[in-house]
Amino acid sequence: MIKCLNCKHDNPGDSRFCSNCGRALEIAPTTPLPAQPPDCGPTSGFGFAPGQRFGPRYQIIEEVGCGGMGVVYKAVDNELGRMVALKMIRPELSSDPGMLERFKQELLLASEVSHENVIRIHDLGEADGIKYFSMKFIDGTSLQDLLRTAGRLTTERAVGIARQVASALMAAHRKGVIHRDLKPQNIMLDQAGTAYVMDFGIARAVGGEDVTALGMVVGTPEYISPEQAGGRPADARADIYSLGCVLFAMLTGRKPFEAASADEMLRKHMSEKPVPPSTLSPGLSPELDNLVLRCLEKDPAERYASVAELLSALETFTSAEEPSAARPVPASKEETSRIASLAVMPFRDMSPEKDQEYFCDGMAEEITNALVKIEGLRVAALTSAFQFKGKDVDIREVGEKLNVGIVLEGSVRKAGSRLRVTVQLVNVADGYHLWSERYDREMEDVFEVQDEISVSIAEKLKLRFTDREQRPATERATRDLEAYNLYLKGRFYWNKRTEEAIRKGIECFQEAIEKDPTYALAYVGLADSYTMQESMPTEESFPKAKASAKRALELDPELAEAHASLGMIAFEYDWDVREALLQLRKAIELNPNYASAHQWYGLLLMNIDRHEEGIREIVRARELDPLSPIINAALGMAYMFKGDYHRATQELFKVIDMDPNFAPAFAVLGWLHAKLGDYERAYELELKALKLGEENELARAFEEGYAESGYAGAIRRTKDLLLESEIKPGTRYTWAATYAAELGEADEAFELLDKAVDEKEREIIFMRYLPAFDGLRFDPRFEAFMKKVGISQEDIRKLP
Repeated sequence: MIKCLNCKHDNPGDSRFCSNCGRALEIAPTTPLPAQPPDCGPTSGFGFAPGQRFGPRYQIIEEVGCGGMGVVYKAVDNELGRMVALKMIRPELSSDPGMLERFKQELLLASEVSHENVIRIHDLGEADGIKYFSMKFIDGTSLQDLLRTAGRLTTERAVGIARQVASALMAAHRKGVIHRDLKPQNIMLDQAGTAYVMDFGIARAVGGEDVTALGMVVGTPEYISPEQAGGRPADARADIYSLGCVLFAMLTGRKPFEAASADEMLRKHMSEKPVPPSTLSPGLSPELDNLVLRCLEKDPAERYASVAELLSALETFTSAEEPSAARPVPASKEETSRIASLAVMPFRDMSPEKDQEYFCDGMAEEITNALVKIEGLRVAALTSAFQFKGKDVDIREVGEKLNVGIVLEGSVRKAGSRLRVTVQLVNVADGYHLWSERYDREMEDVFEVQDEISVSIAEKLKLRFTDREQRPATERATRDLEAYNLYLKGRFYWNKRTEEAIRKGIECFQEAIEKDPTYALAYVGLADSYTMQESMPTEESFPKAKASAKRALELDPELAEAHASLGMIAFEYDWDVREALLQLRKAIELNPNYASAHQWYGLLLMNIDRHEEGIREIVRARELDPLSPIINAALGMAYMFKGDYHRATQELFKVIDMDPNFAPAFAVLGWLHAKLGDYERAYELELKALKLGEENELARAFEEGYAESGYAGAIRRTKDLLLESEIKPGTRYTWAATYAAELGEADEAFELLDKAVDEKEREIIFMRYLPAFDGLRFDPRFEAFMKKVGISQEDIRKLP
């Protein structure tokens, strides 16, 4: 019954007006609606800090959200080496003896739901007295946060999200799993705009199996179905009602009902008819109004009979639904960036002997380099596309991770002198082929095939090569097939980044140059290999690198890759920062899509105190090459140079999530943990870096020193080994000085830095902002050292 606040008359519970005096009925706000999720601070009962461990398995990165059930943290699963979201359940809920068992039952059932728009549950358990479950971490935002900042969404974006959510619900319903608490807080959007639904089965797990039968309300008041609001049994159609509420919010920027209390909100869901969305957002069609209102029918029998039926109805709405003039919000970055964006996937080797992997990789590289010159087309960097090499992935996942709308797939079959190349363009959105072609040629025609493929793609997409880049894709290359094959093999080895592979790469590039002394790209490959060869003293490797890069520019003065290589040589070896700036800027001017040039330029800027500009350049490099571990690690290092150790840690854990075997990320994370005083974790991370990098002698010394006297013993023993042996001749004194600084041995650190200067070691110029030198940075000897390598404060002030 509802008591009229005017005449005190009792009225039926579904009344809107008093039957005695005619006044509108109001409900006293006995249960206020929270304006935001519950406080996630110390009152949450958890309060984990970044870097803190949770149980034996997890390390907290940061708190990312909270709700009535618990607090969510971004964390690293150290056992499996991946990023996860940890949801810790509030003690007042987990104190129920039967709740954990219900969680196990519900989450076990929910974990069987396998769908690309569902966040899967990894683990359920208890640690440090806290019950938790872990799930896939989504690097993005919740729909709730998006709506809070953007207001209403465009029709196409709102309907697109609704389709994905409906697809997730349909997969769950087929497994007999009902969500029961669908709301924007439980819908995550990654950086490509893909929607993921989480927390299946959680509502029933918290309340128990028979909550609705007992008259208890399970769900969130703003998005709850009438049957749940009334404590009645709910089936899959309750999720349809909640999705209708979510779609209403996306289209209008408002919830279907507004109320001052939870009680009033529940009553409105049970008895009040919502207004058509078009009354709040003029321009929406009557058909879309009808779809939303049918989802929001009070009687479940009047709604769509199934999510499959709703999904079919949603498919009828396209981007033409809302005229562009009526849009109050511009299309998102994710929507516009996919319009003309393409990724070239690694070509498959279909040759009988399966010995053409290098040739397949080279074919993809050459076509990528050509497509970059097409005006209006954004091409994903090859290193990002190659992250999918050898993996059986859905084409949609490729599109999402690389943020492209089109994918070029291909295969190569080589038999004797005959070559068959098959290529096809695939639309990521629907999987349909846009174009395909097969080329049966002689090997000597491979260059023409590459050009034909590039031109065909441009014609198909109705794009053209830029006026400045009208020359054929292979003009810079060679017409000598043997030289070309050797170059492809050289790059194949170079990309492996191991000492042995780099040596093989150098041999291939040298042979390619012997075959064709005018092959500019082979000289660049040789330069890049020499700059990375740590087993060779810098006074031997860098002059060779510089000579090779200069020869490449003599052959092709507008070769961006050669300018970029010369820029890094000028910075790392000549300590000529002015020349390095000029060369890297020239490289970016010649090829704005060359990700490595932006990365190197950004790191250079970080070392001359231009932090914000440097971070922007590295972010640009990541936009061009989003899955490159080295570029993502460079961003983490940039934040470390800036002194933002928390953000640096975040970015580096992303790298590990991307590539669990990428040694540099573990090394830098180790330094950061040592700086934060977590020496046990620093030891684990640095030891893993040494082992992944196959630095076996150093790893043994590190382990033995730690066994003797902890972290200090580990770095002391490693320092001694570096100084006593011939290991790493190109960086020996630099890293020994770093260890001495970390041990607080200032005199030895500066003595070793002077020796590193005398040897012109390759990485010494990056010592400026390493955490190990924080305690020495105000020592006058440190500025004197910086003067020797050309980046003292006086030097920096004179730079252009």
